[in-house]
Amino acid sequence: MRQFFFRKRNIVIISVVMIFIIIIIITSNKKVNREVIPVGVSRRGDLVINLVESGDVFATRSRIICAPTRTKSTLQIIYLIPEGTIVNKGDTLIRFDTKQIESRIETYEKSLQQHREDLKKVIAQHESKMDELYSDLKVMENTYKLAELYLYSLKYESDAKKKEGELQFKNAKLNLEEQKEKIKNQKIINSVELSNAQLKVKDDSVKLEYWKEKLKELTVCAPIEGLVVYHEYWDWSSRTFKKVEDGNVVYEGMPIIDLPDTYEMKVRLMVNEVDVGRLKVGQKAKVILDAYPEIEFNGTINSISAIVEDLETNVRRFNVEVVVDEKNSPYFRPGMTARVEIALKKLKDVVYVPVGAVYEIDDKPVVFVKEGSFRPRFVKIGEKGLNYIEIKENLKEGEVIALKDPTGTAQMLGTAEKKRIELAQRQAIIEKFMNLRSSEAYSDEKTDRVNKPKEIATPEEMLEKYAQRLLQNPKIKAEYDKRVKEDPELKTSIEKRMRFFQEMAMKYLGTKEGTFGSRRRQFNINNMTPQQRAVFEKRLLQNPEIKKEYEKRLKKDPSLATDNNKRNKFFREMMVKLRNQRQRNNR
Repeated sequence: MRQFFFRKRNIVIISVVMIFIIIIIITSNKKVNREVIPVGVSRRGDLVINLVESGDVFATRSRIICAPTRTKSTLQIIYLIPEGTIVNKGDTLIRFDTKQIESRIETYEKSLQQHREDLKKVIAQHESKMDELYSDLKVMENTYKLAELYLYSLKYESDAKKKEGELQFKNAKLNLEEQKEKIKNQKIINSVELSNAQLKVKDDSVKLEYWKEKLKELTVCAPIEGLVVYHEYWDWSSRTFKKVEDGNVVYEGMPIIDLPDTYEMKVRLMVNEVDVGRLKVGQKAKVILDAYPEIEFNGTINSISAIVEDLETNVRRFNVEVVVDEKNSPYFRPGMTARVEIALKKLKDVVYVPVGAVYEIDDKPVVFVKEGSFRPRFVKIGEKGLNYIEIKENLKEGEVIALKDPTGTAQMLGTAEKKRIELAQRQAIIEKFMNLRSSEAYSDEKTDRVNKPKEIATPEEMLEKYAQRLLQNPKIKAEYDKRVKEDPELKTSIEKRMRFFQEMAMKYLGTKEGTFGSRRRQFNINNMTPQQRAVFEKRLLQNPEIKKEYEKRLKKDPSLATDNNKRNKFFREMMVKLRNQRQRNNR
């Protein structure tokens, strides 16, 4: 009985403990799951609206260092200064193999020495010959004088002796004249021989001096102070961009090093067309390097492009350059990324909240106001700054707002616009790749193209039809299967599929634009769609000379920006110029 009592008591105690533990677990879970929502307060005051864009750092002035020309030798690099080195004017950048030119110099030095010796011999021979001729001339002059005296002494002699004297005189005179003629002719011969010998010496001297200068050119020195950056070139074998290395053989005039002058640096930005109209040359800016986020530098807008740089998307962007005010800064290096802040406007006495407090519900801006609990309130927004945004309607100063979505269902502000832009960019890229009009349906059958009405095809559908045609090639199919095993996203990612099939078209079909088939369409600007024409013009304007010429003509004739006939004429002219330039380079 007693054992039964103790056993029952133990069961009760254990049950109570278990219930207590369960209660603790439940209450602790409630505390853990209770999330604290950070809050803020709407304020009224002055609000500075900044434009913030990221860009790449460049040098204002730069020199391209190229391989020497007219060396008639193999240009093999035997020394290349390490990339990133800061050099002074006169420092050695590149040394090429000098064996071939040194061999030529040695050959011409020997030839010059031999020809100089030959010249000395010719002069000595001429002097000896002329001495001999002048010696004979002196003898003949004496003979002539004696004959003349002898003839004069025969004045009272017989006729026979007179005739004999006259004959001697005539012979002496004839011999004297012949000797003078010999000397005259010998002088001409000597002059020709001397000129030939001197010409050989001069020719060797000029060639020797030329190759000595070329030997100096095989050691390339820095023309200015700057930072060494290797120039990239297109390698056709690997179809990638590469940089020159030690031991490489380069062609004459090939760019090898970019030598930017780091004394004055600039940041190149791409600014949306909505904001670019609010900027002006001379406007001040703040520059913050990603590598040194704690340091702010002052800058000044130096130039604003007059033409759209990014034509491939529906978002038009312009090139803006900001020059860093601090000169010869040790922090700036070409290729760095920097953030630029430009003050656009100062709003006075407005209500504003942190940017992170504004969300979107059904593509409309909303804030969550604390009214006991957090309740959504649709608002009208105004200017947006870096950290704060203006609220024009439906929110008062001092109201408590959530800095985090308490419902977990709202979207970040700008999500809808971002999706629209991304979709437009993706469609533009695909349409560029396909080189087809989006309003045309693709059909392999001629009868289908003639008899069936054209259907609207999405860019994704056009890409897949193009991909199916490429995959009929066994090599492309094998490469595709191999890549899919390495990266399964190749089956679903439009961007990756686009890049892959463009690469295959270039590699196996010999087309540069990713268009299918071996026949190339005849170039005709008038047959292009507006998007195709925009892409074509952008490619041409990437050439610095064409871009410079375009901006020059645009200043003279602003209608060039809108008149399609004038634009077509200009870009045709530039195409002819490019073709002629390539032909000259090939020759």
